[in-house]
Amino acid sequence: MEIIVTENNLNKSYVAFMSGTEDKPLVNETTVTELAKWLRKDKAAKHLSERNGQLVISFHGANGAPTKELEICYNASDHEAIRQEIEAAITN
Repeated sequence: MEIIVTENNLNKSYVAFMSGTEDKPLVNETTVTELAKWLRKDKAAKHLSERNGQLVISFHGANGAPTKELEICYNASDHEAIRQEIEAAITN
């Protein structure tokens, strides 16, 4: 799956995130701004990393073990702006 972000405006830049299980993946599309709002509301512990050039957010349960991951797919030219927005959302 490849999602192309056509604008560098985070309110209009679309990202896709994959969740679910390997045999039943869920693909959702949203703006970076909306994704950041949702991440701020979600109180689970989160960790941001990179895999194959894409951002991956890991959610951790009370015991510290990962419970799910969201893989964020976007255009590489927007990488730094998207990373900063998501990083700010999971640390605040």
